[in-house]
Amino acid sequence: MSTDPQERVSKLETIIDELTQQAVELRSTPREMAAVVSELHTIKKMIADAWEHVSGMLADVMGDDPEIEINGAIVEKRIGAPRKAWKHAEIADEVARRIISSAVDMDTGEVMKSPEEMMKEMLSYGAVSYWRVKNLSKIGVIADEYCEVGEPKTSIVVRQAMTIVDGQDPDTEEQ
Repeated sequence: MSTDPQERVSKLETIIDELTQQAVELRSTPREMAAVVSELHTIKKMIADAWEHVSGMLADVMGDDPEIEINGAIVEKRIGAPRKAWKHAEIADEVARRIISSAVDMDTGEVMKSPEEMMKEMLSYGAVSYWRVKNLSKIGVIADEYCEVGEPKTSIVVRQAMTIVDGQDPDTEEQ
C-alpha cells in the first residue's frame, strides 16, 4: 500500500471520477444509476467512519499541541463539549432580562434602546442560522424578500437495506 498521500488521494479521485462518469452514462436507466448512488453513499460512509476513527487518534497523539502544519494546510485540534437538550424558553427569558437591564440607564431609569434594538441584540446570542419560512408566512412575512433564494434542490436519501431475521421481513411481520 502506498504511503504517499498525494497518490492515495489521486486513486480515490480516480474512483470517484469513474463512478461519476458511469452515472452520466447511465442517466437514462434510473435503477442502474441508483446503484451508483448507493455505491457512492457507501464510500461516503466509509470515509466518514475513517475520518472519525483517525481524527480521534490524531487528537490523542497531538497531546497539548493545538495545531500542526502539513503541506501548506493547518490541522487544528479544537476541544468543545456537545450541548444538547437546551432549555430554550428559560435561556431566552434570562437573556431578555439581561438585555433589558443593560438597556436601562441606572441614574435616570430611561430605556436607552428601542424594542427593535433589543430584539436584534437577542438574536445575536442565539446564532440563528436560518428562519422558519412556514412560521414567517403565518405572520405575513415573505422570507424570500429577505434573502437570496437559490435554485430548488431535490435530495436523494439512501436507506440501508433492512436485514431479514429468521426469514421475516420486519416491515411485514404481524404484531
